[in-house]
Amino acid sequence: MVQKNSDAVTLLAAGRRLWAVGLRWEEETLNVPRNRRRVEKNSAVRARVRNEGVSLTLMVRQGRRGRRERAAGRAAPRPRRTVYSLAAVFSRRSGAGAYGVYCLDAEASRYVFLATVDGLPSVMGDVAGTAEETREALQRFLAFNTAPEGGWSITSPVDSPLPWETLVASADRRALAASRLR
Repeated sequence: MVQKNSDAVTLLAAGRRLWAVGLRWEEETLNVPRNRRRVEKNSAVRARVRNEGVSLTLMVRQGRRGRRERAAGRAAPRPRRTVYSLAAVFSRRSGAGAYGVYCLDAEASRYVFLATVDGLPSVMGDVAGTAEETREALQRFLAFNTAPEGGWSITSPVDSPLPWETLVASADRRALAASRLR
């Protein structure tokens, strides 16, 4: 089952869990004052945001004081089950410098491009779309990011993508806790 909303967040169902792909990842800056981080404090903004669907967020970081990245997206209507990030599970499973294209729905020709840089999900890496869109995302990623010393680890090739369920089949409790969207 694939469900897509207006912000391009795609929800995938696997058992009792929902998995989100197409989240917007950005590096978290620590020098922003606390009161500037949440724009939703204004009542007009809150009302507009409420009408656009429920907000899904996740913070991923390296160690205790390492770099941080934040994922954001919207889902409408409110999911009744817990939602997890497929990109966060991919980054925990694949390691420091990896990418892969996974098949979401072969009949509808829907794929997702996932990538990690230095063990964190790449800001260019959580892209869901057609085969052509994911191929373009892969080319952009390779053009903007320098390859690690050992080269990129390709977990699922573009020519024969693996099903996305292979990522979540081996997700343990710690990986699920780290990838749960709030």
